[in-house]
Amino acid sequence: MLFQVKKNSQKHVVIIPIDVHHRHDSQVSQILNPGKASDIIKAQQKNLEGKKNTPTERMRDYRARKKIYLQSTSDSSSVVHH
Repeated sequence: MLFQVKKNSQKHVVIIPIDVHHRHDSQVSQILNPGKASDIIKAQQKNLEGKKNTPTERMRDYRARKKIYLQSTSDSSSVVHH
């Protein structure tokens, strides 16, 4: 069970239990942040559209995403290589 914390003007904290058992992520998001929930639902619907990729296509896409990720992290000056 998740708890949503709300503060009122007198700086008191109210803890409200939220039942999220067996709920879809978009339902949980809608409870916690109604504005963001519609974006999640749209993205999920977009993911369901289109053709299914073959295992070879999925692996190619995965490798391309991994390569982009590795390039983006190696460009960061905050990363220290030993």
